[in-house]
Amino acid sequence: MTWGELDLEQKLWVIPEDRMKGGVQHRVPLTDGMLRILESQKAMASIYVFEG
Repeated sequence: MTWGELDLEQKLWVIPEDRMKGGVQHRVPLTDGMLRILESQKAMASIYVFEG
């Protein structure tokens, strides 16, 4: 997951078609709990939300 795939205002994660098996864009709604977790990850200052 990259920060560019997230629309925090719309509470949405949009996975581009080139990363999906079926070649179709996938949209995932984000809950308030998920948004709190994502907010805590911003301090890492990486292109990736959860850097391994």
